[in-house]
Amino acid sequence: MLLQQVQEPIRHIRTYREAEEVRDQLLDAPVLAFDTETTGLKPYMDHRPVWLSLCAGGPGYAVHKRNFAPLWDLMTTPRPSGEQRIIVAHNAKYDLHMAEHDGAKLLQPFNDVHDTIVMQWLLDDTSQLGLKGLAWDRLGVKMLSFRETFADVIKAVGIEGAVLAAPAYRVVPYAAKDAIATYLLWVELRKLLEATWFKHRSAYDYFCDLEVAFTAQLYGMERAGVPISAEFFTQLLERANREFEAARNVAITVSGKADLNPRSTKQLRWYFYEHKRYKPPKTTPGGEGSTDKEVLAIFEAQGEPLARAIRDMREIDTSRGTFIEPLTRMAQKRGRVHSTWRQTGARTGRISSADPNLMNIPVRKDPYKIRRAFITDEGYILLVLDYSQLEVRVAAHVSNDEALIRAILDGLDLHALTAAKIYGVEYAEILEAKNADDADTGLTDRQIKLVKFRSDSKSAVFGSFYGIGKRKLSQDTGLTENECEMLLRGLSDAYPGLSKAARKARYEAKAHGYVTTIIGRRRLIPGIDSPDKGIRAQAERQSFNTLIQGGAADIVRGAMIGLFKNPWFRDSGIGILFQVHDELGFHVERAFDLDDVRSRITDLMVEVPGVSLSVPLKVSGRYANNWLEAK
Repeated sequence: MLLQQVQEPIRHIRTYREAEEVRDQLLDAPVLAFDTETTGLKPYMDHRPVWLSLCAGGPGYAVHKRNFAPLWDLMTTPRPSGEQRIIVAHNAKYDLHMAEHDGAKLLQPFNDVHDTIVMQWLLDDTSQLGLKGLAWDRLGVKMLSFRETFADVIKAVGIEGAVLAAPAYRVVPYAAKDAIATYLLWVELRKLLEATWFKHRSAYDYFCDLEVAFTAQLYGMERAGVPISAEFFTQLLERANREFEAARNVAITVSGKADLNPRSTKQLRWYFYEHKRYKPPKTTPGGEGSTDKEVLAIFEAQGEPLARAIRDMREIDTSRGTFIEPLTRMAQKRGRVHSTWRQTGARTGRISSADPNLMNIPVRKDPYKIRRAFITDEGYILLVLDYSQLEVRVAAHVSNDEALIRAILDGLDLHALTAAKIYGVEYAEILEAKNADDADTGLTDRQIKLVKFRSDSKSAVFGSFYGIGKRKLSQDTGLTENECEMLLRGLSDAYPGLSKAARKARYEAKAHGYVTTIIGRRRLIPGIDSPDKGIRAQAERQSFNTLIQGGAADIVRGAMIGLFKNPWFRDSGIGILFQVHDELGFHVERAFDLDDVRSRITDLMVEVPGVSLSVPLKVSGRYANNWLEAK
């Protein structure tokens, strides 16, 4: 039945008049699913829609771009009944971008945009989220992918030219079926969400209250983009190229190999273990001498010049290929970056960033100071606000640990306090050493030791949120496994509520198959009853980590939604440029009362709707001319 629904009712809108007739027929439709077929997948690299498809519960319609206008009108005009219209899309933000590039602004007060990817993610965040796969899983419908459908056309003209080159009689059924499947998927997912309950409300109500607004917020962030300096990146690329060639020349001189490839394991193995006859400090699983980062550091410490040159070449090449070259192209083309913000980026609830990944831009130990290139438009200033110790505060709330709560309420440096408890050192002395380290004024031998105590304690605290063991903690800290065992035992003694909360999370996961975050969102924990000890242990770690990291994600997500819904913020013209972990970046007109703006936004970020912790949230930050200055 469903298969027939997807395959049969297809209509090709061939003329402008036909498009107007369809518009008039569907104007009061309560739900409209749509999809676009485009010249590529990057809206801000000049990719544009070529075909538009629609479904309102009946036929699937497909129309070429020359006749788009009436159907854009359909979606940007209020329903005659005055009731809300729901617009449905699969990966909605992408199709919203394509619509707006064609002149249609679908995010209207009378429209709610529902993304079926987000709906599926709320139901099962372990599943695949592609339309074709979900059509099979949820509807029992087998659909061919774009590459399968147009394989011959792609082979002839390339994938970006396929939609333009393919004949209408082949594109129309493919496009129309996508719209029909999206509509049917929405019907099925709505039914399932309405039957699932998140903390006294259905998952569908949760979706409509929070996730729909969050989609709009992220879309606005993508649309606005972040200004970056083309001049800075052009100069930076020139510098990186010079430094790479300088390091390469050193490597060639030392090795005597003009074709030296810094990433060639074979070449490096020949030089270190055959030519120089070094004893391998470490071997691969195959028994051969390793040439990884750790081994190169050992050789560099022994005075081997090639090791230093190779390390420099690798670091420069990584920075150049990952950040500098792509950002230079973006800066030169548009003067800003339009990252894709993935609402379903992580199972914990955190969003992710791609093309470019702004969450991966280096902060510390970045010789190129890349963040300096992220600037604001003329007449604006950057405001960066950061939640202080957000995961720790969530952990205090979840665990109800008295010592942890008291430390936060007293405004103490938690990691210095933890180190003092574990190592039997005065808190004030550790804090003094930490402050001296921050000021870079030079440390005594004892202060260096105390800073290490604090750093190791911090690793243990955050590691405990992830169920870290002594072996992994040893790798992170450089301590022996026995020392790490002592550290973890001391942490458990200092904050016993954390261990109790972890056990409680495991019990919940085993009893229900999921854990529930502080706002009622569920995360499935597959493998919690697995007979495989390794799989089960990982699932147990995920159960507690979800409460901490997922709770922190809930707060940041809730704050962004609260800002989006707040009339003052919405009318001010202040926009969110980026969200990186627990940090939000805003562009603010310099003409505003900047202290008042910062105070208002801070208040909104600490009073998150639906969130009430046993410890107060704390937000701090500053204005700056660029992202680097804001830290």
